Amino acid sequence: MIQLSKVSWKAFLVLIIGVLITGALTYATHLNLSREENKDFGMVCQEIKTKIMSRLYAHAQLLRSGAAYVIGSDEVTRVGWHDFIEKSKIDKNLPGIQGVGYSVVVPENKLSELTQIIRNEGFPEFHIYPEGKRDTYTAIIYLEPFDFRNQRAFGYDMYSEPVRRKAMEQARDYDLAALTGKVLLVQETNEDLQAGSLMYVPVYKKDKPMSTIAERREAFVGWVYSPYRMDDLMNGILGRWDAINSERIHLQIYDNEDITAEALLFDSQHGKVNEAPEKTRTLGMPIEFNGKTWTLYFQQSNKFEWLLSNRVIIVFIGGLVTSLLLFFLTSSLQNTKTKALLIAERLTAELKESEEKFKTLADTSPMAIYMSTGIEQTAEYINHTFVDLFGYTIEEVPNFNQWWPLAYPNKEYRERLEKEWQEKVGKAIKTKSEIDPIEAIVKCKDGSEKNITWGFKTIGKQNWAYGLDLTKRKQVEQRLIEMNENLEEMVYITSHDLQVPLISMEGYASELLEDYDSELDENGKFCLLRLKNNAQSMHNLIKSLLDISRLNTKIHPFETFDLNVIVEKILMDLALFIENKKANIVVEDLPKLHADKYRIETVFRNLIVNALVYGGKKITIGAKNNILFVADDGIGIPKDQLFSIFKAGERLMQIDTDGVGMGLTFCKKVIEKHQWDLWAESEGVGKGTTLKIRYRN
Repeated sequence: MIQLSKVSWKAFLVLIIGVLITGALTYATHLNLSREENKDFGMVCQEIKTKIMSRLYAHAQLLRSGAAYVIGSDEVTRVGWHDFIEKSKIDKNLPGIQGVGYSVVVPENKLSELTQIIRNEGFPEFHIYPEGKRDTYTAIIYLEPFDFRNQRAFGYDMYSEPVRRKAMEQARDYDLAALTGKVLLVQETNEDLQAGSLMYVPVYKKDKPMSTIAERREAFVGWVYSPYRMDDLMNGILGRWDAINSERIHLQIYDNEDITAEALLFDSQHGKVNEAPEKTRTLGMPIEFNGKTWTLYFQQSNKFEWLLSNRVIIVFIGGLVTSLLLFFLTSSLQNTKTKALLIAERLTAELKESEEKFKTLADTSPMAIYMSTGIEQTAEYINHTFVDLFGYTIEEVPNFNQWWPLAYPNKEYRERLEKEWQEKVGKAIKTKSEIDPIEAIVKCKDGSEKNITWGFKTIGKQNWAYGLDLTKRKQVEQRLIEMNENLEEMVYITSHDLQVPLISMEGYASELLEDYDSELDENGKFCLLRLKNNAQSMHNLIKSLLDISRLNTKIHPFETFDLNVIVEKILMDLALFIENKKANIVVEDLPKLHADKYRIETVFRNLIVNALVYGGKKITIGAKNNILFVADDGIGIPKDQLFSIFKAGERLMQIDTDGVGMGLTFCKKVIEKHQWDLWAESEGVGKGTTLKIRYRN
């Protein structure tokens, strides 16, 4: 007897394998997502570095302007310096600067004279400090804004302090903007203590030679400089970019390359560190400014974030559901097979007791039954189900040798099975054993075909064949396939319609950032940048979902349409993307096609976007001799990759792009369902690519 427990393990094996594959795919998706997030993390860090670098050069330009003002003025007065700084509007254009000042070199014999001049200007307590005898004296005589902090620096001899002196000498000897190392500004009080740094630009006498260090020292008169309280400076440059949430980036800036507490210039989170440091991304970036190095050190916690990723959840749930469906399908098939064999076995036992009783029972069986004897295997008995199913009477039914070609029309396959069949029949006759079912498509008397699962058993000299009609079940399975395709179609259409507004959202955000940069404050720029990044992230997620839905989509009814109208609509949808890529697209006269309009639109959208992504600046869309083509002058394709680009998951090796590599695979599938041809031509790397479609109306 056949036991259900002996076959059920196959279904559980399918389930276990499915769960293991799901776990592997989920982990692979996690790894891919981690690579993408690391890339995004690096881009944000690079953007922050660029902002800081740009601001340092802007500060240097401001100080150069101050030096030019001093050199070009017949006399620099305190009022004139105040007006110059006020009109520069540094609080709005370059927020975060503690001030802009002017420090002069004072010979020892001029100390008393300079002190008296400034006291006469209304500062009776002015003096140069620190006191003491030294070779060279300097003094801060102008510093705006002249608030309570900057008044503490009035008269300070910065040259007396070694760290400041190193940068001052570098600026003087090499005529460049020089940064100091970490210092404590004299502006600091006991409240809100911050690390400091200063930038110096030299001022020389007019019309003096400055080709050598000696000549520059001879012409030198002082420095225009800016002191920076580092927390204020970075907040002025970056704003509140590190919002307090689980994804915030922790930025620390160190003097030179020393990642030590003593060298710390700035800490965006004031010493607070992310939890679970083993789950933290880190990245160090140096900033080189005229020989001075700052090290930017970034950290970001990524603990558990991949578990909440939509993409990981989709892969996990999809794999789990598929595994369960396969489990139930396998279990159902195994139970159906086992039940059929159990029924046949029970009928065989009854036949042993009485042939007539067996025939009576057989006539009421839902299975078609056929019994033959002799060398010719001539039919001696068929039941009513057999007659109803195939349309043959006992006089008309073919013998076994005639029936065999009807069950297996493929001659090569039939001959191979015939050899195996003879061996099994011979063995079954000797051992009175049963031959396992073989599924086949059998032609009926009226020419129709039915899906039958056959079983065979030998009892004495009688050969019994019993078949179960699977036609209706196959029809139900086909309906399920069609329903699944309709579901995929819905996912595809939804994803497709969502892409266009996301592309537009991303494009308009970029345009606002570019065209209204000077009119937006830092918070506005930050919000627009986050909007752009979020739209781009959602767009990438939808494209991945769209790629998955494209694998088994249903072709719409064919219709006749003008391809020119379709291409014009696509170019209108992609207008901002095309403008950002600075691409020139030429559309020649295109034909009318009789095809699936919606799929052909998606194919041309993929081909055009592909040309733009891979560097195409001049793109031509045209038709000639029943061949449609999209040609670009982009990066080209190596000849050994011309065929592999159409494989699922494949992308060009010489360029790193986002995406799952399903675009061209989808295009080729749609074109082949139209019984058309799609292929790529390229002379090699850097020589552009042409995608061609041979169509038949």
